[in-house]
Amino acid sequence: MAFRPIGPPHSGVKLQTVKRLVIAMLMVGALGGAVAAVGGLGVGIFARDRLASSLMPDSLFPRCTDDDRRLASALAALSVLDARPAGAEPYGRRGGGCTDDDRLAYAEQFYRVSASRTGIPSFYRKAAIKDGWKPAPKRENEEARTCLIKIVNGRKAHLSVGYSDQPGEKSRVYSLQVLSGPSGGNLC
Repeated sequence: MAFRPIGPPHSGVKLQTVKRLVIAMLMVGALGGAVAAVGGLGVGIFARDRLASSLMPDSLFPRCTDDDRRLASALAALSVLDARPAGAEPYGRRGGGCTDDDRLAYAEQFYRVSASRTGIPSFYRKAAIKDGWKPAPKRENEEARTCLIKIVNGRKAHLSVGYSDQPGEKSRVYSLQVLSGPSGGNLC
């Protein structure tokens, strides 16, 4: 049986053009199938993880306990979060809580300064030490930082001062943060 060209004789449709068109259609179809497969894989992994976490005991997946939530409340009530140098005003409301993925209890307060921020770390170091906090051991090759430790509700809490600087600009907003994780590791 002989191959018959598509269309009427001498229609100008060449076999090479038809082959290219068929190959292009197959490639587009394969690409669409690959995208669908990857999307389906993502949905499948998400469903598997949600199913596994709902069927497995909670001990395999960290969740904040009542003790963690009580600790977060105690952290938010610490007087050191109310201390502020002259020219600093609270910026927003005090935040706090516990993160379920790692049982990290935290409290934070943001402040805005009207003048230079150069004295802020030393102000908090002095205020915290007066309140019973101890300087955290410095890590090797570490720059000077404000990191203090205190036992709160039986767990080690870490106090630090942080800035939200953008490249080339020093922010006038800083945060005072207290963190406590179940492992007691250094959180500054």
